[in-house]
Amino acid sequence: PRPSVAVLIRAIEADIAQVTDLLAAAGLVLGRSGIDPHRRPRPVVETPRYRAMRGAFDRQGPAGRTMMYSTAGLQICLDAGEPDQVADRWAAAHAVGPPLLAAFASAARHAGRRTGWASARMAAWLAIDPARTRPVWSPARAGDDPIDAWTRYVLAAPLLCLRRHDADWAAPPGVTFADWLDGALPQPPTTDDLDYHVSTLFPPVRPRGYLELRYLDAQPDRDWRLPLAVLTALFGDPRTVRAAYTIATPVAQRWSAAARHGLADPTLAAAAAALLDLALTALPRLELPASTHDEIQRGVRRRLAATERRAVQ
Repeated sequence: PRPSVAVLIRAIEADIAQVTDLLAAAGLVLGRSGIDPHRRPRPVVETPRYRAMRGAFDRQGPAGRTMMYSTAGLQICLDAGEPDQVADRWAAAHAVGPPLLAAFASAARHAGRRTGWASARMAAWLAIDPARTRPVWSPARAGDDPIDAWTRYVLAAPLLCLRRHDADWAAPPGVTFADWLDGALPQPPTTDDLDYHVSTLFPPVRPRGYLELRYLDAQPDRDWRLPLAVLTALFGDPRTVRAAYTIATPVAQRWSAAARHGLADPTLAAAAAALLDLALTALPRLELPASTHDEIQRGVRRRLAATERRAVQ
């Protein structure tokens, strides 16, 4: 967390420079997309948790391994807001997801071939167990209290793993946290078990005392600053939050279409263009240094122009 976008950008750029140098020493470079365009999934981390995750996801198909070993997301975290703002920010954070996913999709090629998806990274997430990856909020239940909705989601999600003293953390299939509370396992859960269970849930927007937005693909080079600036501008003022929600609500449920078609879907492209345009009007409120502001503004305008072209095709 940082007090401003400008301070955050400086901190992240310093981190990226250090990582870039370390990679260069090993003959490696940073990737440019949200999914590995060259290699098939292969394990790179072997821990009890990862083995349990792999076993659970394998029951659903190959998407879990793709997600675990081949994808890279750009996660942007926003304040939840004052108590009277939480519901609006929660709804808007979800609603703008599909059009912004489409606008910043960068994961069309995987393992040496075109996948047929604008974001094969999000396609992998959507193909994993929906009880832990589907959105918590939906337009069909837009009026639900965020705390109640998240509580229901957490209790209904199956256990992904059970921490033990040995290497086998596999959880019994289909047992939810609510089942555990009701006595489905020999030992009752603790609050620490609940916290750990929550860490195994991966919806597009995850509440953690703040809003963790998980639906964006990693971006090439310095373009990670563009969705960061867009989202911060959209959520910098209650009026822009409401305006963004109004723009995005007609396409708020179109996660799969956004992942598959990206901006080739005209309705998503139109909503994305309107959101980018709204963000540009709010960009000066971020009080970025002049050179950074100008560079980000040019980048967002280029993205807006490309999006507008797709919206009218």
